[in-house]
Amino acid sequence: MTIGFLRFSSLPTASLLDTRSSPSPESGIVIGTARSSPSPELFTIPEKFKLSVVICQSKAESIVFMTLLSLLILLFLNACELLLRILKPCVQPPIEQRTVLTSYCGLNKHSVAAMDPFSSTNVALKVTGEGVISWENVAVKRIRTEEEQEIANSKPSLIWKKTGGWTAASILLANQCLATLAFFGVGVNLVLFLTRVLGQSNADAANNVSKWTGTVYLCSLIGAFLSDSYWGRYLTCAIFQLIFVSGLGLVSVSSWFFLARPDGCGDGALTCVPATSMGVVIFYLAIYLVAFGYGGYQPSIVTFGADQFDESKPKERNAKAAFFCYFYFALNFGSLFSNTFLVYFEDRGKWTLGFLLSLGSAVMALVSFFFGTPGYTYVKPCGNPLPRVAQVFVAAARKWDVIPVKADELYELEGPESAIKGSRKIFHSDEFEFLDKAATVTEDDLSERKNPWRLCTITQVEEAKCVLKMLPVWLCTIIYSVVFTQMASLFVEQGDVMHSYIGKFHLPAASMSAFDICSVLICTGIYRQILVPFAGRLSGNPKGLTELQRMGIGLIIGNASDACSRCY
Repeated sequence: MTIGFLRFSSLPTASLLDTRSSPSPESGIVIGTARSSPSPELFTIPEKFKLSVVICQSKAESIVFMTLLSLLILLFLNACELLLRILKPCVQPPIEQRTVLTSYCGLNKHSVAAMDPFSSTNVALKVTGEGVISWENVAVKRIRTEEEQEIANSKPSLIWKKTGGWTAASILLANQCLATLAFFGVGVNLVLFLTRVLGQSNADAANNVSKWTGTVYLCSLIGAFLSDSYWGRYLTCAIFQLIFVSGLGLVSVSSWFFLARPDGCGDGALTCVPATSMGVVIFYLAIYLVAFGYGGYQPSIVTFGADQFDESKPKERNAKAAFFCYFYFALNFGSLFSNTFLVYFEDRGKWTLGFLLSLGSAVMALVSFFFGTPGYTYVKPCGNPLPRVAQVFVAAARKWDVIPVKADELYELEGPESAIKGSRKIFHSDEFEFLDKAATVTEDDLSERKNPWRLCTITQVEEAKCVLKMLPVWLCTIIYSVVFTQMASLFVEQGDVMHSYIGKFHLPAASMSAFDICSVLICTGIYRQILVPFAGRLSGNPKGLTELQRMGIGLIIGNASDACSRCY
């Protein structure tokens, strides 16, 4: 099954390595090997599916592998337990130290946002779709009544600790720069490591990198869900960064002791010795830990940075908008450094050194994150949104034969408080009116005890509507994601066979990705300084182009560039 650039196989997990080997009638069903050439089998399952799996070549290697894995798991669990004990007072500060955070769900002078634009879950949708969602386009624009103004002036049930500001945000920007440097130090050259060190074909290596990249994006949904629902943004960032550092440590260990041998191999000239089964297993476990840690951490860190500014104050509202610009700059600066500096060592066969530098950068990012703990602003999680959205669809389906009433007759809680913990009420919109049946009060609702699976509030209904409004935008970015993911796989492989010498200097193939980063930085400046004023005069929009228009133009350019690359 193919979804976007992700191809999900029905084979077991071991098929992620290489499935080029054929079944052996003597030893059983061979699921994968490290190379197509004769090499130790990675997993051998007998024909009768006995519980004997050959992982290592000898008992000594098996003991070392199991001991190392057990110690790492034990160390990680102890670190998490210690972290929870230390940081519990920070995640839930005393009530006397708290003040109320205002405007959590985007009530402003012109529009009412249907969902929180700084929610981790929403940011995760942006990450997985490789696009930016226009919150103004999904907002309901209307003139406020006195009742609506009362709701807008009310205090949501979020918590604000008198900290944050640019001091805390600057620490998070440095953290993002270092973490991105560490991630791309592994990811940007991963396809060459698979071909040069593990001996995979170009097609298999590109396929494995695409699966790994897709795992990063999918894990962002997991991290965002845990952040918004249970753990909160700080704890989510801390835990996933620990996983990220653990994965990079395993990548360095597997490269040093098992894969990149002899020293200097994998530079395009010196061939590495065949990889051992245990080394391949540890390496794949490591890179997927990196994907899980980095993917789960990314959507939470950007929203955690936005939490450091109080949007009720005009000055900090502008600072929050500037923070996202600086955050994107920090991300590009870190990736630019890894695409030029780290890949130079890796391309010359010093893979372990490159991975160790990435590990050091990730450790520095983690230390800087914990260093700012006393000065952060903490916002409590809002609860699991999935049951709330499901309740709307179930309630609407139960009342399929009910005709929705007028908007002012739909069910909503009295007073300014919302049924959704940590948010304000959301005003009714005219889109997707069939969902209004969930908020229509019937005789059965009056005669029975309130059942959230039969009767929902307007706020819940509007939350579900917002999800439906985002789906078309999200789906449109799948094609763009198919194009963009080639940057880390086929694009690097093409650069590896090109004449990439400038005089006597050899330009690493992975450094070609730096042109993408530089073009983004240059085009961003041109857009802000030239195109926005010009388009603003033509359209009357001070922003020049709306977010959806910018996304559409970007999708057209991306697809056109992909078509050109396939034609020439």
